[in-house]
Amino acid sequence: MIPAEKPDNEDVRLDSLRQLRLLDTLPEVQYDRITRVAQRVMAAPIALVSLVDEDRQWFLSNQGLEESETPRDVSFCAHALHAPEIFEVPDAALDERFADNPLVVGGPQIRFYAGCPIAAPDGSLIGTLCIIDTQPRKLTEVDNETLRDLAAILEQELKLRDSATHDDLTGLMNRRGFYHSGQQALAQCGRRDLPALLLFADVDGLKSVNDSFGHAVGDELICSVAEIFREAFREADVIARIGGDEFAALLVDFDSESSLAIQRFQSGIAAASLDRGTQGLAVSAALGVASYDPRSGKTLEDLMRLADQDMYLDKLTNRESANPS
Repeated sequence: MIPAEKPDNEDVRLDSLRQLRLLDTLPEVQYDRITRVAQRVMAAPIALVSLVDEDRQWFLSNQGLEESETPRDVSFCAHALHAPEIFEVPDAALDERFADNPLVVGGPQIRFYAGCPIAAPDGSLIGTLCIIDTQPRKLTEVDNETLRDLAAILEQELKLRDSATHDDLTGLMNRRGFYHSGQQALAQCGRRDLPALLLFADVDGLKSVNDSFGHAVGDELICSVAEIFREAFREADVIARIGGDEFAALLVDFDSESSLAIQRFQSGIAAASLDRGTQGLAVSAALGVASYDPRSGKTLEDLMRLADQDMYLDKLTNRESANPS
């Protein structure tokens, strides 16, 4: 067996994949519809949307295969990441790269493979739409066109999902994206019995900044807070701008490292300022938190409500501290 070499842009590619927040999510009909069509039209027992992660391939959509993921070193799809063309293996048993591959000599006994690479919105190849058969075969010209067309539809779905779930100004997720990814993350915490914590942040004084300095400076303020979020929290955490001056972060598998991330965020906010000529414009935010225990039955909406209440108390405390009686 000859494992696939990693692409030259591997770090950028992995970053693009993880920014989509598709890994380990629940099945979605728009992706399953594409693999069902591929399976039926191309008469293949197995059709997959495979996302190639750092050390595994994970199946975003899966028709005909029991596994939800496999190690990357046995992945046929990893070989397809080096070029945008369809990668085809007519008979894996006769191909030195795959002849002794566990997926060939054991279940599901792959003989034929064809995968069309799929790109993230930034163009990075993140996986494939592929079909698999237990009998040797070759793609026809019509098969090639069909697989390319279905892969193009899949890429369009990814672009639509990305544009619909991200904030244009900051590039963070918007409210819709946060609820979608946050619910998926909480479901994963529930399945794996992991704690989580929701942090809610309300940027102080955005309206007065807009009124005094203009909306361009207000946008600069919002972008500076977004950058602090990016730098403070982990890749696995779900962060978003959920309103005009409101941000949220869902910290999954909350632990001591997560506590440090919150401290980094608080320190970043305390140290931040915007240079406005001879004066610095201080950046501040009221914070609220709500904890999640898998046995509590709390939903994301519950956590948002509790964190919002806690943030409101923090805002009142800050006002009282600034204006003692």
